[in-house]
Amino acid sequence: AKLTSALCVLYNSKAPVLRLPHELFILIVSLLRKTWPPKSSRDLGWLNITFVCQLWRIHAIQTASLWTITDLLLGPQWANAFFERAKSAPMSLITEQNDMTNSSTVEAALRAIATRTY
Repeated sequence: AKLTSALCVLYNSKAPVLRLPHELFILIVSLLRKTWPPKSSRDLGWLNITFVCQLWRIHAIQTASLWTITDLLLGPQWANAFFERAKSAPMSLITEQNDMTNSSTVEAALRAIATRTY
């Protein structure tokens, strides 16, 4: 299994799209973030980029600026992931005005913000 995974990584590394400079890749993902927002835990929008390949996942997760807008509709696990990945960058929270049915997610998000270290 490890050999197969290593061969896949090596094979994929030859794809032209994976040879994009890091800065250009992040610019593209930033544009996707604005035009393809997540709508629910089943429709993750731009977050799908993190599931394409290992390199894209690493680049996206390590770029704090991509994780600064947190939609609480995605649930507490995603909110926590956004908080961790944003590191000390300023955050924005989004929630539907009428979506107070899941107040535990909002409360968990506010607790996470209150305990963030800079």
